[in-house]
Amino acid sequence: MLMDHWGTLVREFKDSEKAYDQDGYASEQLARAILDYSRFTRFRQWTLYTQQRGKEFEDLLVRLEQDGHSLEAAKRFLAEEELWKTTLELAAQ
Repeated sequence: MLMDHWGTLVREFKDSEKAYDQDGYASEQLARAILDYSRFTRFRQWTLYTQQRGKEFEDLLVRLEQDGHSLEAAKRFLAEEELWKTTLELAAQ
């Protein structure tokens, strides 16, 4: 159920990214990269990460950039509060 909701939010994000000339596939890959990082990273400061602060959050941004994702698109993703919170909930499962 939560995964379906997340998928809907990602589709909405992909649609909104078209206004910035971002490819839908690249937008989906960005969303999956953020989810995977949130799922598989061992966090020392989860609370700071959820608040988009701290070293582990900064490491996420570095990783996304190294993997070729647009930092501007990542910032727009992270600014979508419901999408970010749902991603965190899904990662915590």
